[in-house]
This record gives sequence, structure tokens and C-alpha cells, in this order.
Amino acid sequence: MPQPTVSVVMPVHNALPYLDESVESILRQSFTDFEFVIGDNGSIDGTSARLQHWAQRDSRIRLLHNPHRLGPARSSNWVVEHARCDLIARMDADDVAHPERLLRQVRAMARQPDASLIGTLFDTIDETGRPVRPPGFFRVGRVSPTPAFCHPTILLRRSAFDRAGGYRSAADYWEDTDLYWRLAESGRLFVLPENLMTVRHSTSSSRGDERLIRVDEAVDDFCRSLSAYRSGCSPFDLPRAAQRAGGSRRKLLPLSFAYRAALPVWAGKRPDVARRMYGRIEPRFDMQSLMAAASILWGTLAPRSMRWFLLAMIRLRNARMGPVSSELVEWLPRRVSAAPHGNQP
Repeated sequence: MPQPTVSVVMPVHNALPYLDESVESILRQSFTDFEFVIGDNGSIDGTSARLQHWAQRDSRIRLLHNPHRLGPARSSNWVVEHARCDLIARMDADDVAHPERLLRQVRAMARQPDASLIGTLFDTIDETGRPVRPPGFFRVGRVSPTPAFCHPTILLRRSAFDRAGGYRSAADYWEDTDLYWRLAESGRLFVLPENLMTVRHSTSSSRGDERLIRVDEAVDDFCRSLSAYRSGCSPFDLPRAAQRAGGSRRKLLPLSFAYRAALPVWAGKRPDVARRMYGRIEPRFDMQSLMAAASILWGTLAPRSMRWFLLAMIRLRNARMGPVSSELVEWLPRRVSAAPHGNQP
């Protein structure tokens, strides 16, 4: 069998009820020269049977199975390790790729041979499929450590992925951003300013108090790493530097709880972070922390009005941008003057 052009990779864990829609969105791509590597790790909800159904219908699907849950970074590395192509397209099991996604990205990669990664813009829906958030066109071209694209929109070169060291388990739950920062140290990352993906805001994947606490701590690691990265720290020294800064039995930054509250607000639900903040929040009175506390309070008391306000702000900023070209725009996570210091591989 000849090797295809693109490997689409998708780690899966308990992906019902959205799995069928996600798989079908890839199989219906206008660009057809791909393999679809799906790694089922530890699913117990009927996901495995549905994947077998799809694999029998389409020979481009290659199924992997692990009886144990591997976690975000390990499962992501697992599917990439089994990919046969140099071009790797990421997909998540609750999102929907638009029909032209792969075609537009493959063509863009051919036009930009020095690109390590190309991501696209995206819109979002809630758990019922209701439109929630439009694409953030206003973010294209901004120097920011958080990109305008998201994880399931990326197409990257396997060679760049290997050079950066792949995903790191120490950055679980923000392993994508951790990878982007390291990719940017030796390569160029671009945004294709077209809406080619629909991402689902779902809160079902974070159930269970023990896992909620783990994710809270991971988001706190991200916030501390974000601050260190902005200050010029080498991404190769993160996230363990942030974990050391937090210490054991640590208090969590107010900003980390604000990040945690944002997902349920966008998903149309009332965030429950307030009860988890008790006894765990690090007292801070700087402007960022006070604004974070205010946003948590607003989202808890009136999530609908907060969602309307955020949506209005996105639309206003998009309108101020005016018409957006479909040409690639390079993403810079920080200004060149913020030279990294620390260790590199």
C-alpha cells in the first residue's frame, strides 16, 4: 500500500456520544490522501465498538488499543508514534472538522516549506451543538503566548515534532501549548485565518473530584509557566520550574481558577470552582488576581450575562479588524527581544 500524504491522529477515551460526528467529519474531507490513526485508550462506554464499526467501513482507519488510560500527553505521543507520514494532522474526538480543512492546510504547507506547524481558526458549540463562540479573527497576528488556533486544528511536520521532544506528561492538560512554545524555538508556526474547525465546549470530561483537583493543579502549572515564559524562561525548562514554584500541597493562583471557570461559562453552565477554591487559593492582591476573582464571581452569579458580554467583545474586536486575508500569518508567542534563557536539548 502506498504511503499517504497525511496522518490524521486522534487519541480517544470514552468519546461517546460525539465520536461518530467527529470521525465522519474526517472521512468526508475533500482531501482524501490520508490515514486516520485512532488510539482508543481505556474506553469503557462503547467507544471501542463504534470504532470497530467505522474501521470496517473505511480502510483508511488504523485502530490502536490500550486497555489502560494513558493520559493526555502519553496518548497524544502514542498516536503520533504510529503515524507513517511526515505531515501530522491532530483531531479530537468531540470536535468537527470542516470539509476543506485538510485540503487548505496541505496546500498552505506546500506554499510555506519552512513552516513547522499550521493551525486554523475555529468556532465553538456547546454539548447540544448550539453555536456559542465565533472565530477570533482579531487574534491573528498578535504577539501572544496563546495562539489564535487550538490543538485539533494543527497540521505539523513530524520532523519538527520529534526535534521539539513531543508532548510532555509534566504538562498534561496544557500539553499542546507546551509543545507550541518548544516548536517555536527552532521553527516557524503559522495561522491560516480561516474557520476550518468546530470545537465543542464540553464539561463532561472533568467529572470526579480527584480528577478535578488534578486538572486544577495542572492549570495552575500552566499559569505559572505562562508568567515564566513571558519573562524569558526557556520553554525547555518548563513546566517543572512552575511545579517547583508551586511546591507540594501548594496554594493555587486566582488566575488558574478563572481559567477553570471559563469553560463551563462558555458551555452554558454555572462554574463550580468556588467550592474548590476554599482553602486552596493563594491570597494575592495584584490587579491580575483581583480581576480573576471578579470574573469568577461574575461567572458564578450570572454566567449567561458574562457569556453575552464576552461574545459581544469578540464580535466587536472582529468587526474592528475588517476583512481578513486568507494568507498565512506567522504566530509569534513572544517578542524576539524576550530572548530565552535556560537549558535547551
